[in-house]
Amino acid sequence: SVKVRFVTHRIAEAIADEQPVDWTPAERALGTDATELESLRVLDDVARAFRSSGTHAAIRRDAEPLFRWGGLDVLERVGEGLSGEVFRAFDPTLQREVALKLRARRDPVSDPANRQLLTEARQLARIRHHNVLAVYGADVDDGRAGIWSELIDGSTLASVLERSGPMGPGEALAIAVDLCRALGVVHAAGLVHGDVKAENVMRERGGRIVLMDF
Repeated sequence: SVKVRFVTHRIAEAIADEQPVDWTPAERALGTDATELESLRVLDDVARAFRSSGTHAAIRRDAEPLFRWGGLDVLERVGEGLSGEVFRAFDPTLQREVALKLRARRDPVSDPANRQLLTEARQLARIRHHNVLAVYGADVDDGRAGIWSELIDGSTLASVLERSGPMGPGEALAIAVDLCRALGVVHAAGLVHGDVKAENVMRERGGRIVLMDF
């Protein structure tokens, strides 16, 4: 229809102009299961990946690592909790920045908590879904177990709510649908998230909703 062509054209223009895409009106117009919408989401992901790939090398050359963990250069601490720390790191194999979550305690590989983390990370690494954080690998180095994953450029839903206030029904429903899809894939892989809350959901620049922090 004319309306569908207009909406898809506007989204394609935003992607080409490197502008964030507001997916909520598109979902209203196209439907959350529309093939056109899924194709545009993939296109947006690919465009962001190509745009960001040119910045990684410059970041790698200019930034002196805080320390090295496994094969990663750890560049900056971005978060901390009771169970560990989260860092921005550079993966020379993938040639891209990643998020690295390290356990606070230093324990041998044989430690049950480390074994469980590695097992769950291997299961998560097999999941590839638009709304689930992509896990690239896990290991134990210097007694610290860690998982590295895609680095999301965005804000948690908790931060969005604090900054902008309550969401409208349409926006909240769209996010709920994305999270249900993510949880469906996670459950099908035999995993349980166990801590779904606004702090553990990211809204990436461009609008993608990402379930994280398993």
